[in-house]
Amino acid sequence: MSDDFSLVSLEDPLLATVKMKRKCFVFCILTAIGITAGVYASMLGHHRAFSLSREVPWGILISSYSYLMVIATGLCLLAATSFVAKNSSISPMGNRAIFLSIVTICSGFMLISFDIESPWRMVVFNMTSQNISSNIWWMTTLYGIAAGCLLLALVAMATEQRGLAMKLLIVGSINVVGATTNLSAAFTAAADPSIWYGLQLPVIFLISAILSGAAATVFFTCVAYDLRGMELDSEMLKAIISAGKIMRMMLFLIIVVSVWRFITIFGSVDDPGNKAALALVSGPLSVNFWLFETILGLVVPLSLLVISQLKSIRTIMIASVMVLVGSFFHRYDLVIVGQIVPKYSGWNNSLELLSYTPSIVELLIVMGALSLTGAGFLLGERFLGRAFRKKTSFLYNR
Repeated sequence: MSDDFSLVSLEDPLLATVKMKRKCFVFCILTAIGITAGVYASMLGHHRAFSLSREVPWGILISSYSYLMVIATGLCLLAATSFVAKNSSISPMGNRAIFLSIVTICSGFMLISFDIESPWRMVVFNMTSQNISSNIWWMTTLYGIAAGCLLLALVAMATEQRGLAMKLLIVGSINVVGATTNLSAAFTAAADPSIWYGLQLPVIFLISAILSGAAATVFFTCVAYDLRGMELDSEMLKAIISAGKIMRMMLFLIIVVSVWRFITIFGSVDDPGNKAALALVSGPLSVNFWLFETILGLVVPLSLLVISQLKSIRTIMIASVMVLVGSFFHRYDLVIVGQIVPKYSGWNNSLELLSYTPSIVELLIVMGALSLTGAGFLLGERFLGRAFRKKTSFLYNR
């Protein structure tokens, strides 16, 4: 092992400042507040702390979990591509993508743990009574294996064991793809909400994973350089432009698949998913759907990337932020719209649509998970920062 790759020497002195420590402290406090809210909900009872019901059992914690895990999948795939593809233009962002994938998986597990109410049972029974026919069992198991592989890949990276790091990264990528597929299958296999049916949903999840992963990498890379007060070097500029190309392609594909999905739903008059789709298009979720999910999250960033021809890094950065915000609302709308249509509609005094508004406790837990991502990012940039830079990146010394 060379001295350049010792764990101690990976710390970036540029970020060992009082200002950075304060920022990290704020994120840690917000994370602690979220954890406290989760513990409070577990003690009080989810039926009292959360705005969930028997008819709407999945809320913003599930949608945010899906959001973070899909981002983690995209980050892992981007890292694997940058590692395996020789002389790939996105290689400079590979190391950071590996670490961010681990952080987002941990944040996602925080959300699913507090949503389950008894997370220790999930850990125990996941190992002692496996249900291989369950999508949720496969999802949690594969995400856990992926996180372990990525963590070991980071250690192998730091100790210059390139062959081992590549194998672990490939295994991790296979696991996150399988986990994300099972995540989408958990929706498509649901008995009642027909808007979740069809093969389009798994395709949307995988396309969105690549889109979100590219957007997250661009965003965090630009923030990392800004924190250091450094200009992007030529190699990193090329990497961000390549990520912008990926975003542009994925935005186009997800628009096409989404339009086809709605055409399929509305094309069948008797499809009960029509009412759920109408709740998105012209119902209680229409503002989320049109303003945040469609315009802010898809149309505007695609327009910016096409019009700018990827010549402006600032434009790519703005587009990445819009994509990340739009993706959050997309997951929320997707989870909620599949539950707000009553199973038995048309009866006397029955509601046309059920309602759901996240409680303060739920919002605090989500804030805590997102803050955990922020704290993990800052800590990683400080203590592993040199591994994310060109001169110490093992991706450049193959």
